Amino acid sequence: MADYAKLLGLRGARILDVGIAGDEKPSGNYKYFGEGNDWKTLDKFDYYNPDIVADIVDSDIPDNSFDLVILSNTIEHIWDFKKAVSEIMRITKTYFIVDCPFMYPYHGFCEDTEFDDYWRISATAFKKLVEEMGGEVMEATQTDIFTSILGKK
Repeated sequence: MADYAKLLGLRGARILDVGIAGDEKPSGNYKYFGEGNDWKTLDKFDYYNPDIVADIVDSDIPDNSFDLVILSNTIEHIWDFKKAVSEIMRITKTYFIVDCPFMYPYHGFCEDTEFDDYWRISATAFKKLVEEMGGEVMEATQTDIFTSILGKK
């Protein structure tokens, strides 16, 4: 995966991390975006203590609210992934990052949640989806185990 934080050079930006599931803040590969930026988290479940409790396929977040929206290792758990990408593009002013496992073991959740492991998406499929929605893929990475895109509205 490319160093998107270095590429974008965001400082003083509003950033939304979607689907935190208890991750640290800022999380994982994107922790460097947290330096000098207003980092917010969103999750559907309040027990993860996100800043915003909402469903990314149907949030009340106003249009163009964030400079960057990140959906990391979450889209494979969203049944209506196209709606999720559409919503991300609606609430971002400029940039979005979506990544997910590709050739990776099934990792479903407990029966008492509505999440499961539904999808694997290639960089080629992401690119077509984003372009169909009027966005632009600035960079795409595809490995055997990981897919990642940096997109622009």
